[in-house]
Amino acid sequence: MFKRFRGGLFRPVEIHRYVNDKGIFTALYFFFLVFIMIIPQIIYTFTTPVVSYEDTNMVREVFFNSNEPIPFTISNGLLLNDNNDDEIIYNIPVSSSVLVSIKSNNDSVRYREFPVVVELSKSGVFLYQYGFRQFLFSYSDYSELNGMKLNLACENNDHFWNVAFGIIRTEAKKIAPVFRTIDIVLSIIVNGVYICLFSFILTLFNRSGNRKNVKFSKFWQMVIYLMTPYAVGSILADVFGLALIYYVGLIWSMVNVIRFSQFIGLRGDINEL
Repeated sequence: MFKRFRGGLFRPVEIHRYVNDKGIFTALYFFFLVFIMIIPQIIYTFTTPVVSYEDTNMVREVFFNSNEPIPFTISNGLLLNDNNDDEIIYNIPVSSSVLVSIKSNNDSVRYREFPVVVELSKSGVFLYQYGFRQFLFSYSDYSELNGMKLNLACENNDHFWNVAFGIIRTEAKKIAPVFRTIDIVLSIIVNGVYICLFSFILTLFNRSGNRKNVKFSKFWQMVIYLMTPYAVGSILADVFGLALIYYVGLIWSMVNVIRFSQFIGLRGDINEL
C-alpha cells in the first residue's frame, strides 16, 4: 500500500509494476483515498457542537430583526393561531440553507428552496432534511411549552429562548448520530464519484496512444493509484482552507497520468499489461 502511495505521488512510471494487482486490492486502495479525503469532514462532524453559542446568537438576532409578528401560541399540546386562521404560514430564513416554518395545521408542505427546514406544525415539530420529513417531538412532551407565545421570539425574551434552546439541544442530541452518519456517507459517495469521474476522464484521454499496449480496464486501474496527489491535495485544501491546493493536487495527478502514459507508449513490449 505504501509503495503504491509513494509511486502515485512521486514515481508514476513505477505504477506499471502493479498491473497484476487484483481488482479487490485496487478497490481497497480506492476506498483508502476516499477515506483520506473525508478525514476533515469526519473530524468536523464529530467535534462541532450540536448547537453552538454562535448558532443561538444568530437565530435570536434573525427573529429579533424580523418585522413580521408571530401570532401563534402553544396551548394544551397544540400550536394555535391567535387569530384563528389556520391558513397562515410564517416562514423565516435563519440562514441560506435553513428555514423555520410555523403553521397551525398538520398539512404536508414541500420546501424546495431550503435543504433544511424546521417545521412547527399544529401537533408537533418536524425536520425536513435530505428530502425526508422526520417527526421530532410533540409539544405535550415538554410541559414548559404550554402557554408559550411564539411572538416572544421577536421580543428577544430571555425566558423564551432559554426554554427553546434547551429543548433544541435535547432533541438535536437524539438525532445527531443519524445525521452525522448520513453526512459521512454522503461525503464518501461524493468523493468516490469525483475520483471515479476524474480517473475515467484521464484514462479516456491518455490511453488513446496506447490502445495496443494496455487494456482500458487495466489502464484505469493504474490511474486509480495515480489519483493519490488529488486525494492529498483535497485533504490539505480542507485543512488549510485554500482551494488552490485542491486544484494543484488535481493537476499533479493529471501530470502523473501523462507521464505514465508516455512511459507505456515508449515500452513497445509491454503487452503483458
